[in-house]
Amino acid sequence: MARSSLSAMNKAKSLKKPSASLANPPSTSIKLARRIGLDDAFTGLDEGYVPPFPWCTVTVADPFKTKTVTGKGHVDTGSDGSILPANIGEELNLIRFPVMHIEAWGIGGKPEERILYATYFEVNGIEVATGVDIRKDVDIILLGRDLLQYIKVTIDWKRKKIEIADP
Repeated sequence: MARSSLSAMNKAKSLKKPSASLANPPSTSIKLARRIGLDDAFTGLDEGYVPPFPWCTVTVADPFKTKTVTGKGHVDTGSDGSILPANIGEELNLIRFPVMHIEAWGIGGKPEERILYATYFEVNGIEVATGVDIRKDVDIILLGRDLLQYIKVTIDWKRKKIEIADP
């Protein structure tokens, strides 16, 4: 199954002026300093992929944190940005919170105009606000480098252990 990745975040164009609480430069995300209790995240390797795909439990919320979804977030270090399946975007009503237009493409793919939507992610007590792509052709939560840059991810393939920590 082909995976999408968000490339050329530095070519992002503003869709509309974001509210003060979500204001951020188009090519970056904001790490919120609030810590939510650093319990061990539930992690694993998804053996349905070859090689196995590392994942951790993630909570995704709308910008006002009125709706949340918790599920497996697959650690995708090859993706510039995080991606949500369309059903989660619809459940959180993220279409109401566009923050920017970008040009995105996967490896060997053609550039495609996409809209990113304001979203909060919480992984092992670390909360990150970012713009997320919502895709109908992706059926898993993909955690890209926009989010991963704020957490320490250790993958021990030999022992099949994933550790998520606050750097």
